[in-house]
Amino acid sequence: MQTNPYKFQKDITNMELDHSARQEAINQAGIGDEMYQFQQEKKEDLTRWQQDLNEEIDLAIHTLQREFLNEDGKWIKEITFTGNYDDKNKPIYEEAKPMLNKAGINRIRSYLIPLTSRNLMMSNYNEDRIFSKLKGTVKDLIIDIGYHQDIYEIERGDLTPIIRTFKNIAEPAHWRALNNGERNFINTIQKRVEAFAHGGTQQSNSQKGGMMSGILGGKI
Repeated sequence: MQTNPYKFQKDITNMELDHSARQEAINQAGIGDEMYQFQQEKKEDLTRWQQDLNEEIDLAIHTLQREFLNEDGKWIKEITFTGNYDDKNKPIYEEAKPMLNKAGINRIRSYLIPLTSRNLMMSNYNEDRIFSKLKGTVKDLIIDIGYHQDIYEIERGDLTPIIRTFKNIAEPAHWRALNNGERNFINTIQKRVEAFAHGGTQQSNSQKGGMMSGILGGKI
């Protein structure tokens, strides 16, 4: 039986097109999974960034050390007027004394680390418990720095700024735990990421179907 060369060529062409279409469909279908994985990684990076308050602690420490960031991105000491004048009647300035020494700084840091932790943010506290916890924590700090005021080299006028700086860092993480707020927020992001990824998969499948129909439904 003699083979029709034209029919044979058409069959070969259709097979090649079918293979290409299937391969393209596989590639298109994979877009959703890749996008989902990409979005998952970005979500995790965002969550880590949102829950990492080490930078906030460092900024608080620089404040307590009376340091500021200059235009070159370096931390330098504040300059303060000593109250004295030189022999030419010009004011004398010097580096500002830290609000507390290294021992006091380390003590403040040890307080702040658990108060800015991910475990705290992911907790489920009501308003009364937050107020009670914050009140107890600040009370402990006041007793500590009051008892060790001389050891930490704290001047009386610096007590209030120290406590205020401490509270500014310690409070926000507690309120993120209000009524399971942080976990609810993260779950909302998760659902949006999944919806976006699944939507991309459906769109890819739709494009795949249209492409295959156009290729396989065409005439040679």
